[in-house]
Amino acid sequence: LNINKAVNLISQHNNSLGLLAHLIMLNNYFEYNENIYHQLDGIAMGTNAAVSIANLYLAILIDQKLIKNSNISYYCRYIDDIGFIFTGTETELLTLINSAQNYENDIKFTYVYSKTSLDILDLTFYIKNGRLEFKTYQMEVT
Repeated sequence: LNINKAVNLISQHNNSLGLLAHLIMLNNYFEYNENIYHQLDGIAMGTNAAVSIANLYLAILIDQKLIKNSNISYYCRYIDDIGFIFTGTETELLTLINSAQNYENDIKFTYVYSKTSLDILDLTFYIKNGRLEFKTYQMEVT
């Protein structure tokens, strides 16, 4: 996450939030081995606002681009995990994924897809009788 880019994007969206993001992200100092360092890239781990800033950043940069795709009938994101139902062809899906890799230089996607079910976080999503359903994901014991 590029700090300056994030601050600028958030400021364009909401100036007050941009000022807060600027204060938090550009003033991160830490001590290591009796030396004091100024973090210049990324959000400091453990910062209370880190998740909110990352959510805003992705909402502005990624969500709006993916939601506009006419083949996405359902879209959701939890922090940096994205899930969606794609109604186009497999070729169109792979084209979308490849183009998403080029949305932003500092954001890269790993992905899995399935025509029958998908495990995301602690849930398994699947289609049953034309409806999207889910159950708790459980790993197979071997």
